[in-house]
Amino acid sequence: MHFGQQKESNNTVRYQNTIVVAVLFLLLLGPKVSGEDDRIDLGFVNFETVTAARGLGGAQHTKSGIIVRMFDVSHNREVFTISNEAGISVVPLRPGKYCFEAFSITGTRLELDKSQSSCFTVPKDETITVGVVVSSHN
Repeated sequence: MHFGQQKESNNTVRYQNTIVVAVLFLLLLGPKVSGEDDRIDLGFVNFETVTAARGLGGAQHTKSGIIVRMFDVSHNREVFTISNEAGISVVPLRPGKYCFEAFSITGTRLELDKSQSSCFTVPKDETITVGVVVSSHN
């Protein structure tokens, strides 16, 4: 009896998975909405996360694992990214004005260096570089 119940449970899981895949397929490849364009406007942001220099003439150091929260001030949208081992993250965004905050991997807000701006504008079809300079006091 136990084996038969297990087989029935496996069939139920397969059936549920098949339905999920079918729904996703229809959503992704379903008919287009009238007037929908095939292309979306995007710009790209190359984030470089570093720690601020300690003292005058000190060097900045690459900082990996920094979570950057970007938010579009006019459309109430937010996007998150995390910097890789080289302190880099590339993010596609819709054109517009964004501001950002930095967080540790545990979700603690990190203080940004006071000398930098925490807002930027993403132009259509262009790539910009934004430095996320985290205070050396974090």
